[in-house]
This record gives sequence, C-alpha cells and structure tokens, in this order.
Amino acid sequence: MKENFRRLPPVLRADELLNKAFSRASRAGRGKRDVLKAQESMILTAGNILADNLRNIVTRFPNFDDIHPFYRELVDISIGIDSLKRSLGRIHGVSKQIRKISKESIKKLRESGDPVSVRKMAFARMASLMEEIEDALETILLAREVMRKMVTIDDLPTIIVAGYPNVGKSSLVSALSSARPEIASYPFTTKEISVGHFWKNGIKYQVVDIPGILDRDVKEMNEIEKRALSALKHLKGVILFIVDPTETCGFTVEEQMRLYEKLKESFPRILLSYSKRDVKRVEGISFSSVTGEGIEELRELLISTLSEEKSEKKSNKSSSV
Repeated sequence: MKENFRRLPPVLRADELLNKAFSRASRAGRGKRDVLKAQESMILTAGNILADNLRNIVTRFPNFDDIHPFYRELVDISIGIDSLKRSLGRIHGVSKQIRKISKESIKKLRESGDPVSVRKMAFARMASLMEEIEDALETILLAREVMRKMVTIDDLPTIIVAGYPNVGKSSLVSALSSARPEIASYPFTTKEISVGHFWKNGIKYQVVDIPGILDRDVKEMNEIEKRALSALKHLKGVILFIVDPTETCGFTVEEQMRLYEKLKESFPRILLSYSKRDVKRVEGISFSSVTGEGIEELRELLISTLSEEKSEKKSNKSSSV
C-alpha cells in the first residue's frame, strides 16, 4: 500500500505561470529579426509553456480511484476528492484550449497584416483562461502540500496505537520504536499520523501513532479525529487501545472504556492496555513509558498477536483453496 507523494510535481499559481510563459516568450521574440517570426515564436513559446505545465500537473497527479483507501480517505477529509477531480478536470480543459489558441493564432498571423495585434490578442485570451482556473490551481497547490506531508505506511506487521487524547500514546510509540513524536501535556498533541519502526528476531515492525479520538458520532468528529478513524478502518494489523487509569488525561476511565467497547464492536483485532503504571497500578496489561516497566512485555504480546493473526490468515487461505 506504500504511496510516495513526495514526487508530486511543483504547482505554480496562475500569475506565476503567466509571468514565466510571457517572460520567456519575450526573450524568444527578441531573438528574431523578422516581425512575423518573432510574434509566431512568442505565441508558440507562451502557449507551450502554459499548456505543458498544466498538462503535467494533471498527468503526474495520482488517480484517486487507484490509490489505497487509507490515503484516499485522508485526502478526502483534508481537501475533498470531488473538489480535486473537478479542479484537475478544469486545468486539463484549459491546457487543451491554450494549445488550440496557439494553433489558431499562428494561422491568423500568416493571414494578418498586423501580427503584433494577433499576438497580443492570443496572450489576452491565454491570460483570461488562466484567471478562470486560479482557484483550481490553488486547490491543487494545497492538495500537493497536504499529500507531500502524508506519512508513508509500509506493508509490514503493524501496530496502531489508539485511545483518547493525552493518555500516553505518543510516549508509548516513542518507547516502542524509532518514532520521536512531539509530546506535550495537553489534549490533541498528536494532530497527524506518525510512524515508527523496530526490529525483533529479524522482522521489522511498524508502530502507527494516531491522533486521539472521542466517544462521539462520526458526524461530530473534527478533521483530526477523522484521520485517526481512517487509520483504524484501513490499516491492517493489531490495534492497541490505551487507557489512562489516573484520569489526568481529562477523561474518566468509564468514558475511555466506553470508547474501547464501542471500537471493539467494529474492530475485533483490538487489545487493551493501561498507561502510567508508575503512577497507578491496575489489573490487566499495563506499562510506564517513564520507567520502562511493562514495555517489553507489551511488545512481546503485540508481536505474538500479530503472529497469530498471520497464521490465521494463512490457515484461511489454505482452507479456501
């Protein structure tokens, strides 16, 4: 499912593209002594730069119907898939129109007694079309920035750490893996999904730190919570639900357990563990990211659960053949 959006092409704004196209066209025109050839070169240069840049934006952007559902949902939450598709469609249409204007204008140049006026008219039409897609280019520019920052999820045994905000998820991810998430003492510290890794017995494991979620309807969730829910729905692996028994996270144990039971109905591959073992000990699986107590035991349990899940999948495949 690995997607690499860091290679998305640069996206220039409408005025930036026009400045680039017209300045290069001006230089191309200055290199020709013949007025007709100079105007023709200017039209071709400007038209090619605009049309090619717009076409490249469209062709090098991913097909949102083909990418993994996890990434598609993240993009939809942040930007809106329908809005992106409409924007790309408009940009593609203007690319073709500018190419057509170039061809038509070159033909007019050779028939007109005033090639400069024809070139100016062509430039005006190109500029007008670019102004029409200013908002579409801004949408794609925003999408590129958002997508380039998206975390890369590898096809590895995966642990997704979930729970209410501020229960100690990021601290645990840091203790378990190579991830170094920002940790602070206020809710919704983790606003993005982050990933860490660790090796055990020659196998590489992936630990996904997702934002905290509250026990409420999806319609009431903010964008941060929806990203977390998307990870729970689409990432394969085991979910580790963290409960803060000290309630210093700002939520009671009863509230946290209600969310756990609710998630368990939809995601049966979920384990329960208590954080802050150094402050308060409880019955059940617990750990302390501060002292390290219970961390290795928890790691072994997670690895064992992932191994069992893998064995079950192999068994189901064998029985279905």
